[in-house]
Amino acid sequence: MKKYLQNFKDEANKLLNSTEEQLLLLENDLINEELIASIYRGLHTIKGVAGMFDFKNVAKIAHKTENIFIAVQDSKIAVDEQIISIVYDFVDYVRESFSEEEGSKILQIQGKILTDNIDKITTIFQANIDTENDEKIDKTYYILFQPDINFDERGINLETVFSVIESKGETIRFEKPTQGEKIITKFYLFWEYIIVTNIPEKNIAEEFFFEKDEIKIVKLSDSNILKNKKFKKKIEELNSSQDKINIEELKKNIYEYKTIKQKDKKKIKLHTKQQQNETDNKEKYDLIKSISEYETARISVNAKQLDELMGFVSELITTKEAINIISETITNNKLTQLAENLEKISRNIQNNALNMRLIPLESIMLKFKRLVRDLSHKQKKEIIFKTDGTDTELDKTIIDRLAEPLMHIFRNSIDHGIEPPEERIKLGKSRKGKIKLYASHESGNVIIQIHDDGRGINPELIRKKAIEKGLIKSDEKLSKKEIIKLIFTPRFSTTNKTTSISGRGIGMDIIRKKILDVRGEVDIDSEVNLGTYVTIKLPLTLSIVDTLLVMINNNNYLIPKHLISRVSKISKKDLETNNKKAFFNANKIVPVIKLIDKFGEKQQNKEMYQIVYVLRKEKNYALIVDEIIGDHQAVLKPLGEMFSSNKNFSGASILGDSSIALMIDTNKLIKKINS
Repeated sequence: MKKYLQNFKDEANKLLNSTEEQLLLLENDLINEELIASIYRGLHTIKGVAGMFDFKNVAKIAHKTENIFIAVQDSKIAVDEQIISIVYDFVDYVRESFSEEEGSKILQIQGKILTDNIDKITTIFQANIDTENDEKIDKTYYILFQPDINFDERGINLETVFSVIESKGETIRFEKPTQGEKIITKFYLFWEYIIVTNIPEKNIAEEFFFEKDEIKIVKLSDSNILKNKKFKKKIEELNSSQDKINIEELKKNIYEYKTIKQKDKKKIKLHTKQQQNETDNKEKYDLIKSISEYETARISVNAKQLDELMGFVSELITTKEAINIISETITNNKLTQLAENLEKISRNIQNNALNMRLIPLESIMLKFKRLVRDLSHKQKKEIIFKTDGTDTELDKTIIDRLAEPLMHIFRNSIDHGIEPPEERIKLGKSRKGKIKLYASHESGNVIIQIHDDGRGINPELIRKKAIEKGLIKSDEKLSKKEIIKLIFTPRFSTTNKTTSISGRGIGMDIIRKKILDVRGEVDIDSEVNLGTYVTIKLPLTLSIVDTLLVMINNNNYLIPKHLISRVSKISKKDLETNNKKAFFNANKIVPVIKLIDKFGEKQQNKEMYQIVYVLRKEKNYALIVDEIIGDHQAVLKPLGEMFSSNKNFSGASILGDSSIALMIDTNKLIKKINS
């Protein structure tokens, strides 16, 4: 039961996410019938499975909420902002129910507020609904319930199924044994119903969606034919055998059993062909999205298992490097061949493991669409939020750590950036502000840029605040870019007012810290009254990186391969001539960084050095090293306390001979030289 409960929660969360996305679209197209129908089906599905897994309050409130959308579909009420807000609140309530105990105080308060709001809307159209329900004509259906062999393993209470069926109207139930070769169930039983109900035909199948493969529904009449004694007698005759009722025989004679008021005769449409009934039912079932349905081409994997897999892959790569070293020192053709095969296999396993961890940026966009929507309403601002390139994929670990800094960026854009409608109109802007997120791949990295067309950042205001806080001197000369970077200083804020959204001065500091934690970079550019651009540069993955292993002063170091443009050599004489600080390469000046001088004691006995050209912002820099050892797949580990103060390195990797190589953070190294 526990396993199926977790499956329910996982599938229900997908339904909730889908409902949120549809609500965001519906807000801009309030009469879209397809969206309204889809939201209704989602609410109906959640109601059914919540009741089945004993989330009674969720099922109860879901039922009330879906009634609103039934009224919308029946044109008794129009979708407005209040209805959309209620469904958003319902989504939040269901999510809260998964993390809180049923009946907890938090849920009681939340549920009461939500129920009261739903009841207020319901009173608008309830009178009309009640009147129409009185006028609805009862119809008669035949229902066959035949559980499959795995039914009792799915944690579904059999009495729940019976109570669902029998709650729909007047019913007659027959319980029969499954015989001979037809035994396909552990119950050795099946059940037949004759049921009279006023539920519309289009909804009858959806009432039993969670056992759609086990329940067959056939409409017998557009009237209550149980009122006819001859019909009841005929049912008893057909039921006398142990086999299923012969529906075809029953339907052949059904016309003579009809007893319906003369005024309703025009409404009757009898379906006398079994094929037509099967077609109708198939069309209904095609509309049902049961939580038991899934694509066999894709499976859900626990994130913890993926983390464990990456740990095993890391160990495999370290072992592979050790075997490569042994194969190079021992002359043995078979060992060399095995080492080469292991190289190919480990590379394939690594690529597959990394790809399994890659998820699109879109996976976290829904929460930000909702954030922008809720905060803009709270601030009484009109904001259009658009995204582009959110199919760009990143390692799950980076995606998870990216959520918090992105949240702060959007909060700042809404609170400090986008102006109220009246202010925007005075500035000659459109009433609605715009926030857009772009994402793309660039040179082995992912670039994310968030742009808003709001007030922008005023450098003079930042400078004034920085002087007040003693961060800079009043006569200190700083460029515009340097001034804007001051907003990353801990607890720096340009506003004197603290709100529930921002103003405490911790947002930008968190953004910078969290981005740096995943070996990323963040940059800000802004123009007053034109808007702000926040650009984030991130690696694709954190755990395994293709690198170039180099030797500097008899120590091993690593340089990320995706940053390297080319390598070459230089003599000691040329290197020391005029103490060169730059080279000419393809008619461009290339700054020189002598790592042999920076890391450890300088060695004087080499005649030739290697140059590794690395790119930063489309500009080449020449790193001078003693020797290039070769390619290395680095399983990166965080640095210990010993190197915590050294900002030139971003991690360490264990080599095949058990020695350690430090990963050079070329971006920080170059930034330090340029500053």
